Amino acid sequence: MFLLLFLYSVIYFCRTGEYVPFIGQVHFLATIRHEALVALLLLGVIILSTEGRRNLGEAFQNGAWKAHVAFLGLTFLSIPFAAWPGNAFSWFVDFFKLFLFCVMIVACIRDENEFNKYILVYIVCMIYIAYGPVQNYLAGNFMYDYATHTHRIGSPINFYKNPNVLAATLLQCVPFIYYRIVHTGLFQKKLVNGIWIAVIAMMLFVVIITGSRGGFLVLAGLAFIICYRSSYRKAALVCGLVLAVIGWFVMGEEYQQRYMTITEMGESDKPAMDRILGLKHGFQMMLSRPVLGVGIGCYHHARWHMFEYPLWAHSLPGQLMGELGVLGTVTFVVFIFQFYKNTRQTRRNLAENGMQSSMLAYQALALEASMFAQIINGIGQHSLYLFGFYVMSALSVVLLRITKYKVKALTIEDEK
Repeated sequence: MFLLLFLYSVIYFCRTGEYVPFIGQVHFLATIRHEALVALLLLGVIILSTEGRRNLGEAFQNGAWKAHVAFLGLTFLSIPFAAWPGNAFSWFVDFFKLFLFCVMIVACIRDENEFNKYILVYIVCMIYIAYGPVQNYLAGNFMYDYATHTHRIGSPINFYKNPNVLAATLLQCVPFIYYRIVHTGLFQKKLVNGIWIAVIAMMLFVVIITGSRGGFLVLAGLAFIICYRSSYRKAALVCGLVLAVIGWFVMGEEYQQRYMTITEMGESDKPAMDRILGLKHGFQMMLSRPVLGVGIGCYHHARWHMFEYPLWAHSLPGQLMGELGVLGTVTFVVFIFQFYKNTRQTRRNLAENGMQSSMLAYQALALEASMFAQIINGIGQHSLYLFGFYVMSALSVVLLRITKYKVKALTIEDEK
């Protein structure tokens, strides 16, 4: 069961239907819909597995999972009332596929060992995703942004071709690598940690050359939260500041000028102004259709009819309010709250049993930082249906379950 999850996760994250690692597009894989075949096989195994069904049953006692299911239900209910029901249904199908992926994660990961292995699989997939843009950079395959006169890098994989999506995707992985290093000790496994540091450096390099201002904000926010939560807070903040200054001068004038436009609060160029306007239009859509909004995936269609402005929101709050109204907005906020409740409870359970420095505790910190990255990214990105929020939440459900069983086993052992 876990091996099938491993296989499907590689297919999902690396999008092998579009682009096979180090090979390119293989039309045969896209033709046979290999991702659907693996998904159906895995779901069948879960249904037949007593342990898989039990894990799913326990998930429905978790607030984050219940909020996830409720949010999925609201997206479905929005379809008949949507500004474009056919388009809404298409978006719901894709979002439902993501939900099924989360079902696989919740059902298939059984213990601490499998959880840690799964995170490693996730990291390796993100390393591969970072490798493609580096290839593009070395080959001189840039995308030119005429609004800010900047050369930007995307991915050869269509799903990550948008530089903003690419930057956010890589940054949500960085905390998992960082906390692996912290857990082992920087000077304990020098070679391994040196490799991990090189991987982080490659990912940050890719983030910079994407020219993503949202990615730059996420990077700044991640750096602050990680340094602030460090046991050596003052030293970490000083080191972070020094590295930031060095990075600023190394990136060159072209990217410096692009990132400096962040301080102009939308007055510098049209893309920046669109993000502010996207938030305003989303709020106005919610006022006009307060219960369920204009429907999942229908923001741009409704925006054209209401404001004669056909672009996407480029704002998570704007997209959320506009597409799913008050009910969707409240449910999503509860979903995020319950996620952090999971990770806090995990860390509390571990700390009460003397395991505050265990790998599980660091995984909880990494999940929190990764979700934080997604929230910051939402300032300038219509990222409501990207996998980051939901996969991290599913992992938090699994992590809390594993922790409870681990603590329970320790308690029984102590009583003996």
